[in-house]
Amino acid sequence: MKKDFTNISTYQEFIEYIKSFSEYQYLTRTLSKDFLQRINETQNMGDFYTTKMISKKAGGNRELAIPIEELKHLQKALLGVLKKYQRLSIRKSKWSSNYDYISPAFKSIKIGSHNKFYVNKLDLKNRHTKGIPSHVVHASHHTNKKLVITFDFENFFTTIRPNRIRGIFKGYFKFSDFVCTLLTSITTHFKVGLPQGAPTSPYLSNLATYEFDKAFHKECKKLGIYYSRYADDVALSTNNYSVLYNNSIFSEKPKNGKRLQFCDYLNNLLEQNHLTIKGSKTRVMSYWNRQVVTGIVVNKKISIGKDELVRARSVLINIGKTLTILDYRMGIIAVDKQIKKFYDEYQLRNSHEEELQTIRDDNERSLCMLCIALLTIHSLIEYYSQVMPTNSKLIKIKELYNSIQYNLFYNKNYRHIIIKNNHLFKFNLHSFPIFLIEKLNFQSH
Repeated sequence: MKKDFTNISTYQEFIEYIKSFSEYQYLTRTLSKDFLQRINETQNMGDFYTTKMISKKAGGNRELAIPIEELKHLQKALLGVLKKYQRLSIRKSKWSSNYDYISPAFKSIKIGSHNKFYVNKLDLKNRHTKGIPSHVVHASHHTNKKLVITFDFENFFTTIRPNRIRGIFKGYFKFSDFVCTLLTSITTHFKVGLPQGAPTSPYLSNLATYEFDKAFHKECKKLGIYYSRYADDVALSTNNYSVLYNNSIFSEKPKNGKRLQFCDYLNNLLEQNHLTIKGSKTRVMSYWNRQVVTGIVVNKKISIGKDELVRARSVLINIGKTLTILDYRMGIIAVDKQIKKFYDEYQLRNSHEEELQTIRDDNERSLCMLCIALLTIHSLIEYYSQVMPTNSKLIKIKELYNSIQYNLFYNKNYRHIIIKNNHLFKFNLHSFPIFLIEKLNFQSH
């Protein structure tokens, strides 16, 4: 009998089988030789994670379990293998229904008489699948609607426990008991369920909530309400205002900042899937107000608010001005105040505050804070570009970012600091030839 994940029973068989996948070549370059053996023998997967506390925008802290780099590489390769098995399962007509065409678990599109399936990549309007991010697809379902309601699930990934993930490997993928146990160890954390920093977590969370999404979508569709979910962000939209008073879905009229009160059937669905609605994140948005889904304005078409573009441009201008007065040989007090000012003004979150405290030199620490702020804006620009790739104002903001980055990288006083601390902000230095020589000089000392 040919060996695969459905009948493998030993670690040696597992290793021999995965050698047949293209992902294995990637693993041999990124993992130490005994890493998979250590995963198989460990009694505590917590040793392969680092915990980190980050502050929430609404106040309080959230504990994240972040996989170490080797485990993250392994999870990334495993994600590719799971998608191959999913496509094989779809071809055998398992777990396929009309709902699957818009399910977060996998996206599909019908071309002619054939069904072609793509995981989490679909532009329903333009009928193409090239690099459309899932959050953009999620928002595009709710454009040009009279009423949009959004809410969040509380501690979404934490509620998906390891036994549910093992059930997916066993029930849907039909993997053997040994493979189910091993893959569950690789993809989950005993304390936080699905770790938010793992490449496999979004994919597995969508599979875990597939039946919930399907049932919730079915009930909403009966009343002319469109339901979609992106991770823990849920959106409902309709052109019928009367649904606010319809007891078939809401037991009480939805209000901003208040927990949604659904009918008994939908409440039971939530309880069965251990999902709790975060009341403070509830938003009820009419057409004459700004309607926002996952940070994207959806009133007429998907777009980014003008104030967000102004904010990004203002931060870049401030960073540029600060760099012009920042001199590595001079005092830093005035510059330090300027940096803290726009961190507070634009609510930039510094996720490396603890590491920065270990840098004794004030000049070096302030420059690192500037680089982190610059990278934060870069991630926002990339996010906006996914929504409005041809927007003229956004293109100018990109040009401003590139000029600031160029001036920063080609300043000889800053280059060795950036190389030394690049583990904090992870700039792509390979695209700047000046760093190739500088890095070699830095490593030689």
